[in-house]
Amino acid sequence: MKKKIQIVIILCILSFCCQARNFTILGLGDSITEGIDGQGSYLFPLKRMLFEEGYDVEFVGPRMSRRGDEAIPCYGWCGKDVEFIDSTIEDVYHRYPADIVLFHSGHNHDAESKPVNGIIKAYKSVIRKIRDINPDAVILVAEVIPSGKLPKYSYIPDMVHPNAEGREWIAGCWNEALKKILGDPVFTPLKVTSINLVPSEASKVPNYYCTWNTQGAYSGYEDIRAQMTEDNIFGSGQGQGWINFFPKIRKDLYFLLDDSWDIPVHANKGYGRDEVDTTRFPSISGSAEERMEKLSDKVKAKGWKGLGLWVAANEDPESAMS
Repeated sequence: MKKKIQIVIILCILSFCCQARNFTILGLGDSITEGIDGQGSYLFPLKRMLFEEGYDVEFVGPRMSRRGDEAIPCYGWCGKDVEFIDSTIEDVYHRYPADIVLFHSGHNHDAESKPVNGIIKAYKSVIRKIRDINPDAVILVAEVIPSGKLPKYSYIPDMVHPNAEGREWIAGCWNEALKKILGDPVFTPLKVTSINLVPSEASKVPNYYCTWNTQGAYSGYEDIRAQMTEDNIFGSGQGQGWINFFPKIRKDLYFLLDDSWDIPVHANKGYGRDEVDTTRFPSISGSAEERMEKLSDKVKAKGWKGLGLWVAANEDPESAMS
């Protein structure tokens, strides 16, 4: 039944057919063209389809089809019949002389009024008036959508206005007809492929969290090295517990201690000792090698991949790790 919505008439000598250029399009009709309840009309998917095909078109008109904050110009008017369009088209088309007119009207009549002859007469009048103003205009005319007086179609939930599926369908019909007359695309459309940027396996390249900016954040970057303490890293007080950062990803990260982990608190010399300072990590005891192993195990016990250390370029001659 969906095939009932199709383009049935193409008028005028197609003098610009097969010429690669930009075109203006006037959507002409009623609520099917304007859209209702801020849902937009077929113009939105049609604009997308034409762009994806490589056509750069401009929609024109004195009214707007609106979808949220977006709007596409047209001359669709909810509740108006084709006779109304006939009475206003000369003024509208003089102001918006589009290359192509998408004409879809005749929905605001009922069967009891026997409107068919009047609809056809008004259609012919509208077409003639447009051609008188612009003999080169291309006018595409679509069939009236079966409405409330006929069986309900799934894509016309209120028996009059198409839903999202119906709007896509109508746009597809217009798009197929337009491609036959628009000629070659004016640009090569960008083919967008969905790419999953999340790797299927964890990278084996080392990555890390570094404590430097955290030290700075809690010191105002005034006494940044003083923040390198066991309490700040493993404690539970305010601003402490850095070891608990990044619970979902820390299994893939090294916990990197920035400078001053190997010198006494408030000391500004001795970099390059390369051994865990016991004034900063008082619970870590033993030889230099044992202290390093204990701190590494304590970090890994919290779920980190391992312990990382900032090491000074110079070596302290007093280092027990030398």
